[in-house]
Amino acid sequence: MSNGRILVTGGSGFIGSRIVLQLLAHGIPVRILTRNPNALTHHHMVEPFHGDLAVPESLEGIEADIAGVIHCAGALGRWGVPASELHAINTAAPLALLERFCEQFRRRNGGRFILVSGGGVSGPLGTMIGDETTPCCPATAYEKTKYQAETALIERAESLSMDVVVVRPTFTYGPDDPHKLPLFKRIRDRRFLFIGDGNALIHPVHVNDAARGILLAREKGRSGEIYIIGGREPVSWLQLTTTLSHALGVPPPRWHIPEGLSRMVAGFLEFTAHRLPLFEPLLTRGRILMVNGGYGYSIDKAINDLKYHPNHTLEDGIVETVASYQRMGWL
Repeated sequence: MSNGRILVTGGSGFIGSRIVLQLLAHGIPVRILTRNPNALTHHHMVEPFHGDLAVPESLEGIEADIAGVIHCAGALGRWGVPASELHAINTAAPLALLERFCEQFRRRNGGRFILVSGGGVSGPLGTMIGDETTPCCPATAYEKTKYQAETALIERAESLSMDVVVVRPTFTYGPDDPHKLPLFKRIRDRRFLFIGDGNALIHPVHVNDAARGILLAREKGRSGEIYIIGGREPVSWLQLTTTLSHALGVPPPRWHIPEGLSRMVAGFLEFTAHRLPLFEPLLTRGRILMVNGGYGYSIDKAINDLKYHPNHTLEDGIVETVASYQRMGWL
């Protein structure tokens, strides 16, 4: 890989911050795109660039002296986020960023653009184990916009003769992650309900493993290729929640709700929420898909091409995550 500063968008976020730390550990200087003026400015090898993907004029000059891009930033598929906003941030913004760096990378005679997507772009797989060749049928607006970004960037990069690699981290968890905290709280408070029989697959990956896999894709990945970065193996929701329960010191969840009934309840709650803007539904069709759709993957391609091997067992990673939540007073 060429030497120089690496731009990490979303560099103050959950996965992005770990990527930054691992780059710094290898002596690689970093520029982070952030809306937080205080993000990581304490490190002499980190140069913050204050800008917003939603405001293209705020990115003027971001490409100067950059040898590569790791694009982690994105809009999450939270309730109430309009599809237009998801498309603007998750699809249009990375494509515009690629175009912005085209001339810079040509002048340098090289430069790799890493797009951090997500395993869920496959859509629900049921009991099947998916891989990079599995046809994608994304089911939610978030998944659709991430998949649209993948296809658009690979196609555009080919026409521009640019070096683009797509990485799909799976269900990422780890210390200090606010996004998985509600799941841990529901387990702790014994309020978790299985949708269906609990045998649907999920593929957890520790955030440090995910970050390392992304950097291996930067170093060893083939241009135009997609790599799934996951934990050692997919597990069922029964296995995941049992592991969480043991780490939290509570009995495993045992209550199940039939999928058909859950869809009726979610439909009613979503209907109500659309008419009462301050009301956020506790159950949505997207959440049903997450826990009952089946999102299990093979990481063989990353193992073979990138020499990627997850370091964390699920048990050790969950214990570490619980300890971090407790240390911060979140649990």
